[in-house]
Parts: sequence; C-alpha cells; structure tokens
Amino acid sequence: GFGGAFLIHKEIAASPGLNSGVWDSIHIVEARESASQSNLTEYRLTSTVRTFLQAVDSTKSDTQLDAWVSKTVDFKSSRGKKATGDDMHLFNIGRMIEEVENSIRQGLDSIHVAKQREVLHACRHAEDPDSALSSTKSKGKEPAAPA
Repeated sequence: GFGGAFLIHKEIAASPGLNSGVWDSIHIVEARESASQSNLTEYRLTSTVRTFLQAVDSTKSDTQLDAWVSKTVDFKSSRGKKATGDDMHLFNIGRMIEEVENSIRQGLDSIHVAKQREVLHACRHAEDPDSALSSTKSKGKEPAAPA
C-alpha cells in the first residue's frame, strides 16, 4: 500500500460585498491492497476543509465566517483485468476527493452559511426595533407585549 497528501488552496478576489475568501483543504489518503483478494484495493480518505469569508454589507457592518470541517470516508475498488499501473489509483483518489469536497461544500452552504444568515438577521432586527416591528406586522402577527 501507500499514502499521500493533496493540498488545495483557493482565494477569492475582493468584489462588492466581499472583502476576502479562502478555501483550504487537506486530503490524506491511505491505500491498501487486500491480502485476501489480489484485485481489491481499500482506500481511506481523511479530509479537512477550512473556509474563511469576510464580507461587508451596505450598512458597512463587517461579517466574518470561519469554519473547519473534517470528514473520513472509506472506499473499496475492484481492479478489472485491464486496469494496470497507478492510473486506477489516481482515478479513484481523484473521484473520492471531488465527492468529499462537494459534500463538505454543500454541508457548509446548507448548515453553516444558513445559520450565519439566521443569526445575523436576528441580531439586526434586535438592534432596530422598528424593522422588527414592521417584519412581524408584515407576517400578520402582532408584536409581543413587553413584560
């Protein structure tokens, strides 16, 4: 068997509403040939992704989102008679890395970013009682009476 590491670094250029953004991922892979079956390879991929975003909205408030996510997946691959050399390993490892990064990205988007939006929205409405009042009225609810 063998092991390897793949490092990916992506920076997002500043744009309106976004000061900076970074995606760093580290993928550690271990490949083992099965002792019982000569054409079976077992892979273990451990991936860690760090994202950092710094945004500025129209009110010039600064928002930062920093997240670390780790994930480990196992994969077994049976090499066909035509598969020779290291090409099959590279194909399998590349596909695993791509699937894990997509899974982590979707998780970050659906969990971390959505929760960040919810928290920021709640904080902004807590700071501006008039907008919170208009928000509850527009939903057809009366604001709660002060205690």
